[in-house]
Amino acid sequence: MTKTFFIVLLISIQHLSFAQDVYHVINIKGKVSRNGKNIRRGQKLKATDKIKFVSPRALLLVSSQRYGRMVLSAKPAQKSMSEAAYILKNLVSKGRASARGDEKMVTREMIHYYFGKGEPHLILGDEATVKVKKALFPLNKKSFFFMSYQYKGEKVNKKLPFEDNRFTVNKDRLFRVEGKKISGKEINDFGLFYYKNGEEVIDIGRVKLFFWDNAHQKKVDEMVKFMKANELTQEEIKDTVFAYLQKYFGEPNADQFKTWYQKHYQ
Repeated sequence: MTKTFFIVLLISIQHLSFAQDVYHVINIKGKVSRNGKNIRRGQKLKATDKIKFVSPRALLLVSSQRYGRMVLSAKPAQKSMSEAAYILKNLVSKGRASARGDEKMVTREMIHYYFGKGEPHLILGDEATVKVKKALFPLNKKSFFFMSYQYKGEKVNKKLPFEDNRFTVNKDRLFRVEGKKISGKEINDFGLFYYKNGEEVIDIGRVKLFFWDNAHQKKVDEMVKFMKANELTQEEIKDTVFAYLQKYFGEPNADQFKTWYQKHYQ
């Protein structure tokens, strides 16, 4: 009897069926057949296909428009570190070497860059705190940062709380209108501004914010479990998780990511 198992890194699937989806073969390690014929890169797999892993440690990297990328394997527990690392390197692109850290912001451009400068920025939790230089961005009753977005056709301005030389973007405060909590699922495009001395409004720029949803945590748990079982180094695991978050949700702040990763996986 042919044993076929699915090891899913980016989604959760518990059955062999592909449902109505079509999977594109991105990469192959070893020998795998479909309906008795060897599978080649670029081919498509369907629900009716009978897949057999001919080589003992064969791996398939496939993708679909509906579910994203995943690794298919016959014997996941027996894969060597080199094989697992090989497939993971093809799974997600590496994050940028100079990830945005929690450094003291000194210019408008640097504050904008902290939030990705128009690229998606992932906040791992309910809030993010940003340091600014007091000499350039004093924070008090007359000088503060605020965000603006559109909700049901109306413009909403939200003053960002601050303490000393730090301002905070808080999910609960951001998604409240007239004291009532609203769904932020359809809102991610924000304008970031600095109100200077009760007179001048400085436009920092547009930012795209995504707050981490714990519903996605299980997918990362499965990914880390798979990599640990295949004896990848802690650095390789951390890099892959960061790249996954960056690719599918937005780049997190480097320091916030470090704290989040240590809490869950170290």
